[in-house]
Amino acid sequence: MRMDVGSEKNTNEKGIGYQNRRVREELHGRKFQHYTPLSTTRARILQEAMATEVIPPPRKARTPDRANQSKSCQYHKNHSRHTKECAALKDRIEELIQAR
Repeated sequence: MRMDVGSEKNTNEKGIGYQNRRVREELHGRKFQHYTPLSTTRARILQEAMATEVIPPPRKARTPDRANQSKSCQYHKNHSRHTKECAALKDRIEELIQAR
């Protein structure tokens, strides 16, 4: 199976497309097998964590050329995805939860 990282639509060798979240997560790597359910949004947790310096701000990520400008990630300060879709932030929050 051939998967092109960075393309919006990944294909296998027969050209069949994958829009499946599980496949994308496998491509980008999931850090945890299980994520703790949250009682608030990741954006709200990010605000509180950065205000108290629990999460240091990451380097600003470059916005991809074809990025949807209507989406913005408060964690990376770019326009590539919504904050709620950010796998890096999801992993960072889970690290904090498991470190307690």
